[in-house]
Amino acid sequence: MFVAHLLSPQEPRDDALTSLDKLSQSIKDAYHGFITGDIDGEKGLKASRDNVKKYLGDCETNYPKCDPSLQIVPGTRTPFKHELYGYALQQFRLVLSDLDMLTLAMTGHEQVHLEVVKVNVSAAEKIDEHREEAKKEEQEKALHAILDEQEAWKQISTDLMTTIENVLDLLKTVLAHDTEEPLEADAVERLKSMDRVMELQGVPEFYSEVGASLGKSDIKDADIFEDKRIITQLKRTRLNVAVNSLSLAVKHIGMISAQCFNNMIYT
Repeated sequence: MFVAHLLSPQEPRDDALTSLDKLSQSIKDAYHGFITGDIDGEKGLKASRDNVKKYLGDCETNYPKCDPSLQIVPGTRTPFKHELYGYALQQFRLVLSDLDMLTLAMTGHEQVHLEVVKVNVSAAEKIDEHREEAKKEEQEKALHAILDEQEAWKQISTDLMTTIENVLDLLKTVLAHDTEEPLEADAVERLKSMDRVMELQGVPEFYSEVGASLGKSDIKDADIFEDKRIITQLKRTRLNVAVNSLSLAVKHIGMISAQCFNNMIYT
């Protein structure tokens, strides 16, 4: 039986980690795309968000298959940390919602369903669509320019990517650890050195800076009632939604780190 185990093909736990690698990279790509202003590119925010959804589905498909209780031949590897994997997937589902919120804040409402309904599109309609798309891209660039102008944005973007990379690296390290030897890895030490993992640094300062740069002090009641802009046209509102989604993402990903440390039994 032991020989049969050694000669057996890749185990479900290995497939689960392969899917997790793809999911983790797509999450990193999504937030890197946003930070660099790449919203519609091949590895931009929108495309990477779609990849997150795809690979999260793959991980959820693999989840029941890698339950250690289903393993007939135990072998030499320690049991797969099935509960940690499941908990991480729950948090990643929340991160996907955070990415949806971020995408909406940067692009506005997208009527994707109309692409399926339309069959014969006139030249005038095509021109209008191109104009609308150009207008949206202009708004995306304008929003990102405002982000880059704020001093606190540097702290936010750095802390965001550092947290994502360190936590996801730790998750992979803990899940891949399959011996009773002490877990000694760079990912562990990097996360231990971080402070307030579940809190995105620089957010209060950012809100203050945006309020000062976009706010108006001489607003009259008449001006407010005459303002016909819808909410997606309000730059400060969209920026607040975007930064709030980043704060939630750091919280949801940061919570995985606590569970990782709880599962480091061989230390």
